[in-house]
Amino acid sequence: MKSRKPSIPYIIWMVVFTMIPIIMIGFTAFTDKNGNFSLQAFTNAFYYTNIFVKSLWIALISTAICLVLAYPLAYLLTRMKESTQNTLIMLLMIPMWMNFLLKNLRMGDAFAGQRSD
Repeated sequence: MKSRKPSIPYIIWMVVFTMIPIIMIGFTAFTDKNGNFSLQAFTNAFYYTNIFVKSLWIALISTAICLVLAYPLAYLLTRMKESTQNTLIMLLMIPMWMNFLLKNLRMGDAFAGQRSD
């Protein structure tokens, strides 16, 4: 049987950054400002029903658009030569990489104390 020692950092990470926040959210959901048990947060949630339904509708529409665009494109990609596939996949990935790059550059500016605005 293999040693479980290598999994100890992962377990610590999961407890600190997953389990503790989930417990805190649960505590906050079932208590009031004084720390007493309360279901007031759940009764207040019905105030946002319209926003919740609108968000679900937008999610459904965007999912449908993505599926309608992605499946034919994926089919076409499977029928192309490998070099053409690689080029097209790169062209599809560049906008996502640029977004990531710009975020990182902006964070670098923010932490360096430089503002270019």
